[in-house]
Amino acid sequence: MFEPNYLDMNCDILKKIKQITWAELLLLEDIRMGDDIWSLMSSLKWLRRSWYADNINDKVIYIDIAMEFMIDGEKVAPIYKDETMEQIKQKLNEIKCHNINRILSLIKEPSFNMKLHSMIDRLKIQVSENDLILLERIRDERNEIIHGRRECDMDELEIALANNIVCMMVIKKLYSLRDYQ
Repeated sequence: MFEPNYLDMNCDILKKIKQITWAELLLLEDIRMGDDIWSLMSSLKWLRRSWYADNINDKVIYIDIAMEFMIDGEKVAPIYKDETMEQIKQKLNEIKCHNINRILSLIKEPSFNMKLHSMIDRLKIQVSENDLILLERIRDERNEIIHGRRECDMDELEIALANNIVCMMVIKKLYSLRDYQ
């Protein structure tokens, strides 16, 4: 029986393995996935980027992107009843407000936190109050960074913990979808 002593790979293969983008492409091409699974795979991709980023600001931004993909498609009960929305529309018309439709869509759109809490409740994900505070802090830090107000002041341990929390939530959501495929 022949057993090789070593494995020889050319530079192109090594480059692809190092970047690991080929694995993502394989998953996206070979698995016929709906938008839910695609969003969760994208979330995992951004989590991985957060793990390997050299810059702490990048880590925070990537975790935030991962969370956005994670909650994508979450259904939340309407904030206002249709009658209330109609009253708001009438008041905006009375004061001759411009961009009424844009304002109404902003009022109707559930917040990130509403979607996150809805997902946590729906999937019965066990997270502590401290976990939620940490994820909220990631969102706040991201806003500070992208608006140029300051650099991130979180430490690596907090970033790693936030990554773990989001990863656990993504895995829970993936498991919830397997029964519907």
